[in-house]
Amino acid sequence: ALPGAWPQGAVGGLKARGNFEVDIEWDEGSLAATRILSLSGSECTLRSAWPMAVVRNGKEVARSGKKCSNAVFSYYEVTFSTETGESYIVRNTAGEKDKRDNSRRSRLVWSAAAA
Repeated sequence: ALPGAWPQGAVGGLKARGNFEVDIEWDEGSLAATRILSLSGSECTLRSAWPMAVVRNGKEVARSGKKCSNAVFSYYEVTFSTETGESYIVRNTAGEKDKRDNSRRSRLVWSAAAA
C-alpha cells in the first residue's frame, strides 16, 4: 500500500527471497513497472491481485493462469525459471477497467525455491 502523499515514485535494488533484485515504479497510486534481476538463476514465483506476464528480452516467458485464493486474499500466480544476470519485466495483463479496480489493492509477492 502506498501513502496518498506518494502518488508516483520508484524504488530500486530491493532484495527478494531467492537472490533476486527488484525495481518498482508506481504512478497515480498503482504499480506501473516491475523489473526483476536474477542474481543466481533460481526459479521465481510471483503472486499479484492482477493477471500478469513475464517478459525477457522482449519475449514473453511466462503468464499467470487462473485466479487462486486462500483464506486471506485472491491472487494470480506465475512461476518461471531464470538465468543468472538476466532481467525480467512483469507486466499487468488485465484490461484498463480491471487495473483501475485493483489499483488500491495490488500486491506483489515473490518467492523462490531453495537452491
